[in-house]
Amino acid sequence: MKKAITIIICLIIIVTILRVYNEGIAGGGRWWVTARFQPTDNKIESIRVNKIDPSWKKATVLSHEILPEEAKSDPASLEGPGKDFRIEGDFNEDGEKDIALVGVYRDKGGELGGFILILTQVSSGRLQKAFLLKYPGYNGFHKLWYDGKELILWRCMLCDGSVTILWTKDGYEIEQLEQMM
Repeated sequence: MKKAITIIICLIIIVTILRVYNEGIAGGGRWWVTARFQPTDNKIESIRVNKIDPSWKKATVLSHEILPEEAKSDPASLEGPGKDFRIEGDFNEDGEKDIALVGVYRDKGGELGGFILILTQVSSGRLQKAFLLKYPGYNGFHKLWYDGKELILWRCMLCDGSVTILWTKDGYEIEQLEQMM
């Protein structure tokens, strides 16, 4: 009898662990997999979206304010040095401010997509587009990380899929794109 009770208790514990795992990690806890964002803005950093890309109608830079409630109750997964939706630095080492941003866009045909945009400050002090990577059809979560050398774009919090953007003498170059798209 004791052996049967022990087996039943062990089975209950195993089922409970599996349920917590499935609901927390493999299920509803993966908010970044299911979150979708709608572009609503006409400008990004004071630049009209159609100047960034002539096919765009609206765009929005992702921010903590527009994340789903599940994300707001899980701040540890979003915080960390150099991690954000908007990062300032001197990515091209020209002595001028650069800004990297991630967000979503809607083109004039109604199609949604995501982007990473790097703006650079020119001598007049205004910002201009230095780099744009679009990923049509994806208007979900993505975030930047900057370690002082590489700018890395993530779409997943638990996987290795990322895009690395580096400055070279020829301009910005992309590494590891195939894992992301």
